Amino acid sequence: MRPCFQDRYRRIAILLMLSHRQIPAEVGLQTSSDPPGRTEPNHRRESQLMQVNVSARHGSLQPGDQELIVEKSEKLRRLYDRINAIEVTVDLAQSDKPVVEIKASAEQADNPIATGQATTVISAFDIAVNKVEQQLRRLKEKKKIAGHRAKGHKHMEAAPHDDEDSDQ
Repeated sequence: MRPCFQDRYRRIAILLMLSHRQIPAEVGLQTSSDPPGRTEPNHRRESQLMQVNVSARHGSLQPGDQELIVEKSEKLRRLYDRINAIEVTVDLAQSDKPVVEIKASAEQADNPIATGQATTVISAFDIAVNKVEQQLRRLKEKKKIAGHRAKGHKHMEAAPHDDEDSDQ
């Protein structure tokens, strides 16, 4: 196959996947900020991709709730940029008090987990998000302090020697 046809088929395949929401919109598409002829995503954009899974137990979510949950979940990335995935589970066993559980998967860190229970799904989600935000802030502060720890003895400078003993 000639290279121009391969590129055309690749673009068509990406557009088909986008229409079925299998991949994020940023991946593989050429934008006006990219140099001409370049179709690979920037490393910065690629590192910002995060998977958000929303599932419901014992029922289904109201229209629009899932999109709102995904939108608010993606904002957690601003607090801690090493989050890879967020899993939100809505338990509708008690219809008057739904329970929302959020599990965030982060690189090189403990995974924050929080639950919230309220009269509506969105308010329960907001309670759980606040708890996860607190955990992420603590985690970020802990990482920041660990980075400023004193270096080991290998990195310490040697004490200056007195030359008075060698003069005698």
